[in-house]
Amino acid sequence: MVRFLLVVQRYLVCFFVGGLLVASVVMAQGTATYELTFTPTWSASTHPDGFPPNPHFSGLIGATHNDAVHFWRTGEVATEGIKQMAELGAKGALRSEINLAKGESNADFIVDASGVNSPGVRKTTFEIRPPWNFVTVTSMLAPSPDWFVGVSGLNMLDEDNNWIDTLEIDLFVYDAGTDSGSNYTSQNRPTSPREQIRRIEEAPFLVNGVVTPVGTFRIELQKVALPAAGYFGVDRTEILGANGQPVVIKGMGLGGWLLPEGYMLHISTRSQPTDGPTGIRNQMIDLIGERSTDAFFELFREKYVQEKDIAMMKEWGFDHVRLPFHYRLFYDPDLNEWEEDGFELLDTFLEWCRRHEVNVILDMHAAPGAQNEGGISDSDGEARLWTEPDKYWPQTIKIWREIARRYNDDPLIIGYDLINEPT
Repeated sequence: MVRFLLVVQRYLVCFFVGGLLVASVVMAQGTATYELTFTPTWSASTHPDGFPPNPHFSGLIGATHNDAVHFWRTGEVATEGIKQMAELGAKGALRSEINLAKGESNADFIVDASGVNSPGVRKTTFEIRPPWNFVTVTSMLAPSPDWFVGVSGLNMLDEDNNWIDTLEIDLFVYDAGTDSGSNYTSQNRPTSPREQIRRIEEAPFLVNGVVTPVGTFRIELQKVALPAAGYFGVDRTEILGANGQPVVIKGMGLGGWLLPEGYMLHISTRSQPTDGPTGIRNQMIDLIGERSTDAFFELFREKYVQEKDIAMMKEWGFDHVRLPFHYRLFYDPDLNEWEEDGFELLDTFLEWCRRHEVNVILDMHAAPGAQNEGGISDSDGEARLWTEPDKYWPQTIKIWREIARRYNDDPLIIGYDLINEPT
């Protein structure tokens, strides 16, 4: 049996990469706080060629983010946000792009600080946590046509997935490719079409044959807030218990309850595409009618598992239970509505487990569209999660986000089995 089981600690972000649903977790690295010190060194003595009056840098703007998004890169055309930042020092459009990425769970913390004269010093702090362990920060060099400094997609985790202690980065100047001015005080000359972002390696930043930086970023680790006590976590390949120490968990599954499977119940559904819940239900309707079938499944859901079963599992020595469920337990895709009865049932189940000190892994056994061709995913014979991703991926992400929103503060839940047996 192949499953994706990722331990989740209070936060869950789902996204699709290369055809797979990936869960990114707040891991044992915790949340780091860094101090960013911006020290401009740009002056008439370091860059004498045409040095302008009133040299300064605009306010810093940027964000922490994952590797699914970037806000600027050399060799690519600037976004409107980068254009306005590089030409005017304006933050609004870039902030909107960052907020859009936040809405898609690709960005987390916005880095924002006021401008600074050159030479000078500006300090700010930012928080960063996985999976948003990359940082991008920019500032306009002013006056200039469309020139700026910054870092793009800087990974603050080292190769061992530990927070980097200190980085000092020389800042070179980039041309946003949106204005064709050639010196600091050139008149506005919009570039159409926009050109690619590039590092400027000629005058006025080529000094005595060397491209000279105009300042530094020093990024220093201040503290790391480890995940809250009482929650399960992970440290690389080890599961950590509520006390932060590695544990080996022992559990059993409750298959057949919230997603009836024909092979478990010894039910033949030869007239149906598969022996999943829909096939079982349709065959029962053929035999006893829809009303009686509805009554049966209502009673089945109420009686198949009860609190005494959880108590017995604890007595047998199990410390957790894996709860397979059909996505329709929580969400009606036809009405685009949450199934509150399903959440109430889960709440009751969690209270049973809490009373008997049995932790829980939530397992989406049947994903929207079906993640494989078998009855265990309630498939109609086709794994439509993969063949119709535009329709079913957003539903899958939406459901897990809602589950995480409701239960991310419950230490009883060890983690989420995002998709059972994808093929």
